[in-house]
Order: sequence, then C-alpha cells, then structure tokens
Amino acid sequence: MTRNFATLLAVNLALGVFFGSMQVSVSAFAGVHHAAAAAGFLYGLMSAASLLAGLAYGRHRRHTPPGAQLPLILTLVACASLLPLLANSPWQLGLALLLPGAGVAPCIIVSSTLIESVMDQSILTQAFTWTNSASAAGIAVSAATVGRLVDGPGGTRAGFTVPFLALAATAALTWSSRHALTADTTASRQTSSTGGRQLRG
Repeated sequence: MTRNFATLLAVNLALGVFFGSMQVSVSAFAGVHHAAAAAGFLYGLMSAASLLAGLAYGRHRRHTPPGAQLPLILTLVACASLLPLLANSPWQLGLALLLPGAGVAPCIIVSSTLIESVMDQSILTQAFTWTNSASAAGIAVSAATVGRLVDGPGGTRAGFTVPFLALAATAALTWSSRHALTADTTASRQTSSTGGRQLRG
C-alpha cells in the first residue's frame, strides 16, 4: 500500500464518519426539538445540496490538479461542518446542513479521480473495494459512537463535533500529502498521453 493510497483511504474513512455521525445527530436533533418526522427531510436537504454541487462541479472545467483540490475541499467541508453547532431549531439546522452537504459530492469525485491516478489499473477494482469498505466502516463506527454521545451530557452538539474532527484531521493529512498526490496525478496523465500517441502512431 502506497502512502498516497493510504491518504485516500483515510479520506473515505472520514467521509464515512461524516455520513454516519450526521445521520444520527440530525435524527437526535429533530427528536429533541419535537420534530422527529422532519429528520428525513433535513438529511434530504444535505443530500440535495450534494447532488446539485456534484452536477455543478462536473459542468466546469478545472485547471487545478485534483491533488491540490482535495485538501481545499476537505477544509471547506470541515469548516462548514461547524455550522450545525450553531443551530437552535430544525429550520436553522436545515440551512446549516446545505453548505457541508454541498462539499460531499465534489470530495467523492476528486477522491475517486485520485484513486484512478495513484493505483495501477490491474488492481483498481480492489482499490475501490478497499475505499468503499473504509467508508462503510466509518459509517458503522461513527453511528454507534455518536449514538452514545448524543445520549450523554453533550447532547447533539457533541454528535455534530465528530464529523468536524474527522474531516479536519483528514484535511490536515491531505495538505501534507498534496504534492505527492499532484505528482502522481501528473505522472499518470503523462503516461496516458504517451500511450495515446503510441496507439495513434
């Protein structure tokens, strides 16, 4: 396992923590504010923001390498994950979930692009299996952990702190690895370009 792949594995683990902890925290928040039926709608707002951001991201051509985009996106999502801590009502929480939700799809897109760049094509399916498993593990562990936290003295605020901590730590990791990730992506593109010229020749 290369260092770059280990970094991307950590990114997917953190995304899993984000999903699992947000699901539990949003449901607990809605319950505390006597709006348990609104939990699905609130989480749906975050998913809708992710969908729209993913579509917008795909429509625009970017000149910044994915290795440089990833730490920036993770940092923005981590900071946006603090917004739910400020919410005092379900409608405020709905608004607070839009911005962190908008960063999810672009983060997944960039992460997947980098996985294709840093891993050999012969083991690409295995690599995606590992990252998907890391995300699933993050969901399972964080959901169980946050379930205990929201029942404790910290309440839902403690639950909303978990995704911020996971994403902030992973953002720091990707900032330290951004040059290596960018170098791997550049090398992969050069190899693909050379192969294409040879085929045309």
